[in-house]
Amino acid sequence: HFPRAEGSAEEGLELSSRRYLVDHRALTLVSLRASLPGGKGSQVDGLTGLPDLQLLHDRFQELDEATVHAVLLVKLDQMAALQRRYGRQRCNQLIKAMASRISRAVPSQTMMSRWGDQQFVMLLTNIDGKEVVTAMADTLRKLVQQPLTIDQREMQTSASIGIALHPDHGKTLDVLMELAQEAATVAQQLGGDGYQIHDAALVPI
Repeated sequence: HFPRAEGSAEEGLELSSRRYLVDHRALTLVSLRASLPGGKGSQVDGLTGLPDLQLLHDRFQELDEATVHAVLLVKLDQMAALQRRYGRQRCNQLIKAMASRISRAVPSQTMMSRWGDQQFVMLLTNIDGKEVVTAMADTLRKLVQQPLTIDQREMQTSASIGIALHPDHGKTLDVLMELAQEAATVAQQLGGDGYQIHDAALVPI
């Protein structure tokens, strides 16, 4: 059973800021580097402007193998229903706005990419333990809950978040992303609006 929000998302973010420095400079630097002439100008997502998965892989290769890192997979819930109700264009605007909202509320050392159509993957580096990651997951869950106004229409979704830890759950980014995606799918199948750490005993249906 998933923990539910207590208090507002703003309160959750305030509490989270005690352990995290909310700073968008790292993502901005990545975007600037990606746009430099002769650089990796094509390695950004066309909709959100986030670094693409190749840059995420490059970043992972630079990490110390002996330290603890985490991969979070943030899967937006109810997107099929929202698309039927509001249309593809508005849902794309929702995804773009959600990417901007989330990227402003993650630690400065975190890299975030869009994976597939309606999910995001982020790499948290040099963490102290899984408690830090679950605190961030719960903060993101509360953040995604907050409605967005798109074309004068209020749209609201939630998030199912999967977590995989390096090196306990895997030593390559591909493995960690796969396990985080499985955990997010389990979270979604259990009702969504929650997070799940990878557990070999929990397999998506």
